Amino acid sequence: MQPEPPTITDLIMSLYRLITLVFIGTLLSSCNATDTSSLARQPLLVDLNAVARALGRDEAINKKLEEARESLNTQLKEIGASLETQLQEKKAELEKAAKDRKKSEREESEQALQQLTLQAQLQLKQTQQLAEQKAAQYRAQLLAEFRAEVMDSAKVVAGKRGALTVLAVGPEYLWYASEIDITDEVIGLMRSQPAQPAKVTPQADANDGSAEDKPAK
Repeated sequence: MQPEPPTITDLIMSLYRLITLVFIGTLLSSCNATDTSSLARQPLLVDLNAVARALGRDEAINKKLEEARESLNTQLKEIGASLETQLQEKKAELEKAAKDRKKSEREESEQALQQLTLQAQLQLKQTQQLAEQKAAQYRAQLLAEFRAEVMDSAKVVAGKRGALTVLAVGPEYLWYASEIDITDEVIGLMRSQPAQPAKVTPQADANDGSAEDKPAK
C-alpha cells in the first residue's frame, strides 16, 4: 500500500515549521552577536592605587618626592645664605662710605640698605614659590608617567579581550563587577616588564631667583 501524498495542510505545516526554525536560528545568532558586541562596548576598569601598591610604586614615588623636597630645601638654604652674605657685604660697604658723609647722606645710605633688604627678602620668597611649583610639577609628572605606564599595559589586556575602552578608577568607586576588572592582569603584565629609568630630580633655577642673582644696588 503506497503512502498517501501530503495534503496542502501538511505542506503548509511543514513550511511553517521550517520558517519557525529559521527564525529561531536567526534570533539566536543575533542575540549572540549582540552579546559579543555588548561585551566589546563595555569598558574595562583598572585600579591605579591597587597597581601602585602591588608593584611598590606608591612608595617609590613618595621616596622620589621626598628626595626632591630635600634637594630643593638644601638649595633654598644655600640661596638664603648667599643672599644674606651679599646683603651684609653691601651693608658694610655703605656703612664704611657713610662715615665721611653728612647726616642726610647717611640717612640715604640707610634707606638704600633697607631697600636692598626688602629686595633680598622678596627674591628669596620668589625662589621659595618657584621651588614649591617645581615640586608640584614633579609630583604631577611622576603620577602622569605612572598612569601612562599602567594604561599602556591595560590596552594590551583590553585588546586580548576585544574591549574598546579602559577606565582608571580609584577610591571613589565603591564596587564594580569582577568581570570588567583587569587590575590583576595589568599587575601581572607590568611585573613581567623591565623597570622604568629614574627621572631627574628638579632643581631651583639659578636664573629664577637663586644665589647667583645678587640684590640690586
